Amino acid sequence: MPGIDTLITLAVALFFLELSPDPDMMLVIGRGIGQGRKITLLTVLIATLF
Repeated sequence: MPGIDTLITLAVALFFLELSPDPDMMLVIGRGIGQGRKITLLTVLIATLF
């Protein structure tokens, strides 16, 4: 079993990975601002499938 230092390092790394936006999130935000809710939901659906 990993030590407490390893688990803390992993938790910190995962925290920062969750904060950083990926290209899919930027696409969804851009669609939401520019084209509205229906297109945004469709984009989320398509992005999660592929």
